Amino acid sequence: MLYRVAVTVSLRRKECRALRPENFELDGDYPKVTLLAGDAKAKKETVLPIHPSLAERLRPWLATKPKGIPL
Repeated sequence: MLYRVAVTVSLRRKECRALRPENFELDGDYPKVTLLAGDAKAKKETVLPIHPSLAERLRPWLATKPKGIPL
């Protein structure tokens, strides 16, 4: 599932390693993932959109992951 996120959202390896469940906001009109400044290539907080179909697949997967621990 993390590979899907990486390819769909265009994340780099370091950015993927830093992702935690709390980085994702899947509810609402615009699902998104937020990279913190220290984890993003540009060294600033970055908010990236997630396609709604991917958000639907991520929701049950992320529900099984503990908060605060990298995916």
